[in-house]
This record gives sequence, C-alpha cells and structure tokens, in this order.
Amino acid sequence: MTETLSLKNLSPFRRFFLLTALVFLGLVISSILGFLLSRVFFDTDLFRSPELLNTPEKPGVIDSLRTMQVLQSLGTFIFPYAVYALLVSGSIFAYAGLHKRPGIFLILMSAAGMICLVPFVNFVATCNEQLPFPDWVIESEKQAAALTKAFLQMPDIGSLLLSFLIVAMLPAIGEECIFRGALQPLFIRIFRNHHAGIWLTAIVFSAVHMQFMGFFPRMLLGALFGYWYQWSGTLWTSITGHLVNNGFAVLLSFAIQHAGLPVTTETLGASASDLWLVGVGIIGAVLAIIAFYRNCDIQIPDTAV
Repeated sequence: MTETLSLKNLSPFRRFFLLTALVFLGLVISSILGFLLSRVFFDTDLFRSPELLNTPEKPGVIDSLRTMQVLQSLGTFIFPYAVYALLVSGSIFAYAGLHKRPGIFLILMSAAGMICLVPFVNFVATCNEQLPFPDWVIESEKQAAALTKAFLQMPDIGSLLLSFLIVAMLPAIGEECIFRGALQPLFIRIFRNHHAGIWLTAIVFSAVHMQFMGFFPRMLLGALFGYWYQWSGTLWTSITGHLVNNGFAVLLSFAIQHAGLPVTTETLGASASDLWLVGVGIIGAVLAIIAFYRNCDIQIPDTAV
C-alpha cells in the first residue's frame, strides 16, 4: 500500500473512531445480507418476525441463524480488522503478529490453561448468575440459552464440523482480531499502561456479547487472552485459547448427545461438591500460565508501539 493511502499517522483516538466505524458498517451490511439470504433460501423473515427466535425448532430458523452467524463473524470482525490493519499499517498479518510462529509449546500451554480453567469458569459463571438482574436480562439469557441449545443439536459428524466452524473457529479468529489485535493496542496507547488496556478491552469484549449473567467469566477469559497476546507478541496464542474454550463446549455437547456423558458434565465446578475440582483446575492453569510466560520473550506487539 502506498504512503498516500496509509493512515499510519492517525492518533489513537482517530484510529479508535475508524475501527468503530468499520465494525458498525460491517455489522449493518452483514445483517442486511443475512436477512436477505434467510428470506430467499430458508423462507424465514427474522427482520419482520423476530418472534421466530422464540421457536428455533421451526424449519429454517436455525439455518437462518447459522447463516447470520457466519456473515456477522466475517462482516463485523474479520473484514473490518483486515481493512483497518491495511489502512493503518499496510499489512493484515504483520499488524497483530499473525506472521509470527508462537511455537508449539506456547500453543500447548494456551490450550492446557484453558482446559484447566473450565471448572473455575463454570464456578464464576454460577456466582455471576446469583447477582440480581432485571427481568429483561433474565428473559434475554433464557432466550440465548434456548437458541444455543438448538444451535448445538448435532445429529452427525457433518453437523459437528459445521458447529465447530461457526461457534468456535470463526468467532475465535474474528473476535481476537478485533478485540485483542486492534482494540487492545489502542487502549494501551491511550492509557499508556498495558494492564489498563488489557482489562478495559476485556470489559468491552464481555459487554459486547450482551449476556450479562455471564459477564465476569467472559471478562476474565478476555483478560487472559489479552495477556497471552501481550506476552507472546502474536495473536495466534489468544486465538488458540479462544478456540479451545469455544471448541471444548461444542465437543462436550456432541459427546453428551452421542457418547452418553451426563448433562452435568457441562457444568463441572458449578456445585459445592466440585470445589476441589475448581482448586485443582486453578493450580493447573496457573502452572500453564507461568510456563507460558517464562517461554515468552515478552515482546510488545507491533501494534502497541
């Protein structure tokens, strides 16, 4: 990209508004396209009949939601990041360290840390749910839970692979590109403190999901993803953690449906009898995080300087 097309000299605040505009534009375009495709291919008009979200078992509803999920992952996160990175740096991959190989050890520690944290995340989620919430939040969470359950109905391997792509892979790549790859470095530059930038990004990351009964566990995971990126200098480490977190839920749901695992397996750590498992998981996660940290050269990502 030539220097005349580059916006490398934009201030952090102007970059923030540019990024916000690109995300909003991508959201609008992908949503419109999703509504149109759902109407044409699945005879489902979610725009004029949003009450269909309450009946995901009806023909066409889940297929429409899957289509919209793919389009929004691409249009709201991946494409805006790509355009933003090109405009401010001239490179999609070098901008967030995507051109750097993190090494197999860091990838393994990222994955192991996430798996060990599953009971702790479930425990924090249970505590989060005990907080007082207005009725509209509770109803919204119930609707989201029902849609997720319908979304993860996987009768065969093909549907498992599709769900893994839509629920795990695309969100992991897209959300990490926008939040950790683009937004976090901006907050670090604005506040001149990487801890403030990481935690503020984690708060925004959790809030954007609009599922407040799971706000705190999602925020904690977002912060961990942020530190992994900050320490390693490559977004692949946080993408790995995000992918393992989402993918583990998909695989566990499939195993419950087809391998006879009890449903309570999804909430390990949520009950008082599982506190020992939470403690063991925390120890394992801390060891994985320490090992990850010690094997990084703690380089600041290119975007943060």
